[in-house]
Parts: sequence; C-alpha cells; structure tokens
Amino acid sequence: MVECLLAKEKVGGSNPLFRSNVFGLGNPKENQTNKEAKMEFAHLPLQQEIEFLAGSYWISEEEKIPYNGREVLCLVRDAGPFTACGVGGCGQFPGFRSILIPGFVIRHRYKKNEDGLEISEVETINDEDTKKDLREIVHQKYGTPHLEFL
Repeated sequence: MVECLLAKEKVGGSNPLFRSNVFGLGNPKENQTNKEAKMEFAHLPLQQEIEFLAGSYWISEEEKIPYNGREVLCLVRDAGPFTACGVGGCGQFPGFRSILIPGFVIRHRYKKNEDGLEISEVETINDEDTKKDLREIVHQKYGTPHLEFL
C-alpha cells in the first residue's frame, strides 16, 4: 500500500508518522516452526490525517477481532478524495475504505516507542486458509474488499 512505500521514503524525517517503524516495518523475528513472524506494530492516533502523494487517509477504527481462540488486530483506514495521474492523464477519485491486519495480537499496547506511540507485538498471518476466513469476516463487517495483511 502507499503508506508503506511512503514510510520507507520518509525514514528519519521530522514527522514520526512517516518513519518505517510506525507501520511495523523492520526486523521481524521468524518462528521456525510455522514461518509466522513476530513484529512490533506502532499504533497511530485515531482520526489523525496522514498525507501521502495524492491525498490523505486516517485510521478511523481499531479493534481486536476474535478468531479461533486468538485475537486479530484490525485497523480501518479511510481515505479522502485524491488526484492521480497516469499515462491516460489525471483524474479525481472518490475516497475509499481499506482494512489493515497486522496480525495476531501477542502483547497489546505494552510499551511506547521513542515517538510516544503505543506498541503491540503481533504475529503476522501467512496461512492462506486463515487469510481467506478473515477476508470473509472483514468483508461482512465493513463491506470493503480492500484488505491488506502485513
């Protein structure tokens, strides 16, 4: 997604929302038994506008969804109208909603990073059957097919 690419471009900038660790990027610890990776995920403030190349988005909701005896961290991202240009010219596009699933919650909001953002430890989801189940759950709940797993 756009914010991950932009975060990589803005690493070290003055705005803490654009640092790569904000989006959970970094050095995940791999579990050799099931190839799932553990990583730290920084929680962005709800409703705070985050600008990207052609517009802006914000995290409008965050929740933990129960799934097979575990909890899945789920963030709802809403984007405002934006302008984009390509080979065929430029155009204005309406806003849209997308869902980000960082993974299974291991420790929820257990510390703060150097920017004061709360951190959770999550286990990424790589199992395709689990992803399929979660896509159905999220689509029924939020009505959007736009879903990203970290």
